[in-house]
Amino acid sequence: MKQASMTVCEYRNKFTQLSHYAPGEVVNDAKKQKHFLKGLNDGLQLQLMTIEYTDFQTLVNRTILIENKRQEMEEKKRRIQSQSVGSNTRPRYTPQQEFQQRYQELASQWDFDPPQHLPQHQQEQ
Repeated sequence: MKQASMTVCEYRNKFTQLSHYAPGEVVNDAKKQKHFLKGLNDGLQLQLMTIEYTDFQTLVNRTILIENKRQEMEEKKRRIQSQSVGSNTRPRYTPQQEFQQRYQELASQWDFDPPQHLPQHQQEQ
């Protein structure tokens, strides 16, 4: 059985329900943890597999905590992205634009009107 799109709590409930039909697969707590872990989504498996848990419930509790933290992070990311869309952000300049802007500022100080399309080193030649 795989978690797929289920939440951890939904997966745990389904896992517990189905484990009644295969008692030999979850004959002890270690096997139960192994099969539960194996069915989790890859990201959760990776975070949980490096630690040995004292019992199945501790593994489930830890899994729920990680899932909740991931959801918080995703929500925060979405809020930040939605705030930045349409916000009044500073324009980003390329080095060429920055050069042209500095050149025009200097030229205006010297009462010199340079052509807009030529960099400074080409004008002097």
